[in-house]
Amino acid sequence: MSGLAIYDFCTGLLSTRQVSDANIKNMVERFGERGVVETVGLMGHFHTLTMLFVVNKYPVPEGPTPSRRRCRSPPFPPPLAGEG
Repeated sequence: MSGLAIYDFCTGLLSTRQVSDANIKNMVERFGERGVVETVGLMGHFHTLTMLFVVNKYPVPEGPTPSRRRCRSPPFPPPLAGEG
């Protein structure tokens, strides 16, 4: 099962700061090397957000969560200040 492979990989990395050869092999077989790199990148992204929320004491809103609107990004990033 794919979810179990990801769970084993992530919990192993987070709890021991290492990943067993069997877990790496399982992930590469299921998702490829790029999938392994993307998984580690996502883990880092969410850990960074969590640390920022903790450091800034970001308040958690009370009550039901608001509905999420789909956000469309512009096709190109806006120009930097001072650029034409």
